[in-house]
Amino acid sequence: MKYIIFESSLKGIFPVVFPDVVDHSFIASSVRERYPGVKATSAGFCTVGIWQHGQDEARITVSAWGRSITLKLRSHPDDVAVLEQLLSRNGL
Repeated sequence: MKYIIFESSLKGIFPVVFPDVVDHSFIASSVRERYPGVKATSAGFCTVGIWQHGQDEARITVSAWGRSITLKLRSHPDDVAVLEQLLSRNGL
């Protein structure tokens, strides 16, 4: 999967995760069109897994790396926490 982290004064920091076959630049332009003033701050690739400990404890794990050639942005170490928060909040 690919991702982009966006930031704006109204929306705060939010990620968008999407399939590898879609260009980062397509997603970024679509988001900017819908939310003027939003800025892409980092982008790259990610994998998502579930860490299971026993029967009652599980959590989402994310790895993020690489860069977007089309946006000229790199992944950032803080991206993992932003992505994990999004995925955990949405029940994956």
